[in-house]
Amino acid sequence: MEEPAIPPQGFASLKRARRRWLRIACWTVSALVLLLAAGIVAVPPLVKHLLVRKLGEALHRPVAVREVRFNPLQLSMTIAGFTIGEREGPGEFAAFEELFVDLEAVSLLHRAPVLREVRLHGPRVHVARREDGRTYN
Repeated sequence: MEEPAIPPQGFASLKRARRRWLRIACWTVSALVLLLAAGIVAVPPLVKHLLVRKLGEALHRPVAVREVRFNPLQLSMTIAGFTIGEREGPGEFAAFEELFVDLEAVSLLHRAPVLREVRLHGPRVHVARREDGRTYN
């Protein structure tokens, strides 16, 4: 038995379809790599800046963060060296060595955080009564 011959225009359409799928695959992989790179490079400085600025404004206290790490593949974030200072003068009001938060992937579907794990290492709080005897720092 002879197999039916594929007409020349059939080869051209197969090549076009293959090129189209290859182009789609390349764009998809490029977009994923770009999102991962943005998550690793851009998210930590942005979160650090927002924490320091927005939280400092809301609390009217100095806020400092040593390091922020974000893993977009595992949806986890680590904040290290977090300190909220006293309103008047030096010293720290509250601080912790490290906070680790791990989100479930379901968080993306629910558009709300669904936590898998939260770990807090080295929490510190300094509460002192003021001289008036009625208020605290």
